[in-house]
Amino acid sequence: MIEVLLDELNNKLSFLISFFLHEQRREVLQSIQDAMLDRETLFISYRKPDGRIYDYEVEPYEVKQKGKTRCLYGYDVDEGTIKCFNIRRILRADTTGDNFRPRWRIKPIVI
Repeated sequence: MIEVLLDELNNKLSFLISFFLHEQRREVLQSIQDAMLDRETLFISYRKPDGRIYDYEVEPYEVKQKGKTRCLYGYDVDEGTIKCFNIRRILRADTTGDNFRPRWRIKPIVI
């Protein structure tokens, strides 16, 4: 009886976590799209594979598949380099309100 209840609880918890992560990614993608269309830099909080979290200000240029991974390619304003950010590792993405002059063609995404 307890095992059945634990299995049900585990299934419901898995569903809620999956739903939350899906919603979070949808919101991240919406912010990326808004920033691209408005040519605004994007502030992102990003979790590296080792678990450390870094903040970046990025000029977003493209979201595309890299193998099985969907990535944001953007220009890191502070470091002056192009970076690839795994969408699943972006914890938060907010437009900054600061416009930028594109260095390359922006390829907006369809959500």
